[in-house]
Amino acid sequence: MTTVATSMGADDELSGLVEAAKAGEREAQGALIGCYRRTMLAYAVARLRDRDAAEDAVQEALVKVLSGLDGLRSASRFEAWLMQTLRNQCGDIERRRKVRTTEPLGEALVSLLPTPEGTLLDADRLQRLSDAVSGLPEKQRVPLLMFYASRQSYREIALALHVTESTVQGRLAQGLRLLRRRLKSEDFLP
Repeated sequence: MTTVATSMGADDELSGLVEAAKAGEREAQGALIGCYRRTMLAYAVARLRDRDAAEDAVQEALVKVLSGLDGLRSASRFEAWLMQTLRNQCGDIERRRKVRTTEPLGEALVSLLPTPEGTLLDADRLQRLSDAVSGLPEKQRVPLLMFYASRQSYREIALALHVTESTVQGRLAQGLRLLRRRLKSEDFLP
């Protein structure tokens, strides 16, 4: 199981992994980390806009979750608990850094852009795009970055944000509309 669980069989496998991890089996703990690390990192990068801080948030959340597995009553709650722990960790980091939502994305966005698009945009256009994305409200910015920059599925984004897949779709559509409006008003788009 290398990605987020999506089928009934995968739910059974997840329960087995959680129970084995609770029993202290290192392989099961490693497998759980492998299942969720990509989604966790994509969420943290999109939210914190700093890859190093995102790595730290994911690491700290994983340590908290793995050390607290004994307190987990139901394996079916593992995903929600894991992502809530990460959301809380990101919030703690934001509070410590006193991040403003209009802070430029800079290198976080640049490092996530696919190479062909990144090479086509000149520095000025890239900065303008980064500023426009950075200026979006968090509810739209995070799903946009997770979907387009980190290539996360609707399900993975929904898990990370603790919302439904239809809410993710709506936030993506709304975010694209806001971004299009901003870029048109700056003569970035025709």
